[in-house]
Amino acid sequence: MEKLRNVLLRYRQLNNLTQQELADRLGISRNNLANWELGRTTPTIEVFTLISNKLGIDIKLLIDDVDSNEKELNNTKLALYNQLGELTEEQAQEILNYINYIKSKKWYKVIYYD
Repeated sequence: MEKLRNVLLRYRQLNNLTQQELADRLGISRNNLANWELGRTTPTIEVFTLISNKLGIDIKLLIDDVDSNEKELNNTKLALYNQLGELTEEQAQEILNYINYIKSKKWYKVIYYD
């Protein structure tokens, strides 16, 4: 995640922040931030949203270098995440129940023989 590394480092340096100060602003550990800046680990989509909101950065700046399959998945997750704020607690629970149902289904590969 070269893009994420660069954005975090650039923002931190432009604002004369230590890793600890930026981590505190994001509500994460300094160790997590250090690992992201080094490219060792990648945050979840929820954390991308948090970083985007806290730093005032368009989320696309953070995820532009993700490969296309991962980017599509991240965009889908982001779209779902953004819609949660507009749902009632009951609606959100209903969606969660449906997601758990989908995850629990057994998917069988059907083999056709000629």
